[in-house]
Amino acid sequence: MPTSKKKTSAPEEKIARLCDECGEPIAPARLRVLPETRYCIDCAEDLEEEQKSRQSRGDYEFHGGEHDEESLVETLRDLTES
Repeated sequence: MPTSKKKTSAPEEKIARLCDECGEPIAPARLRVLPETRYCIDCAEDLEEEQKSRQSRGDYEFHGGEHDEESLVETLRDLTES
């Protein structure tokens, strides 16, 4: 009987989630700690550094809380263009 090398999925196994920034898989350990994260650790650190840099230059202010969609889209566009 031929053996198959195809791995069957266990019920608790989840499909890998890809980073919204680079498209690479997000580490399973990161997803266990931050299940709703959209970024791999490298991209999250890069985005955080960019945000800190913009804040120190006064490019924009982060007040936390809710933001309107337009301002979030503009901020993300700025972050991805640099």
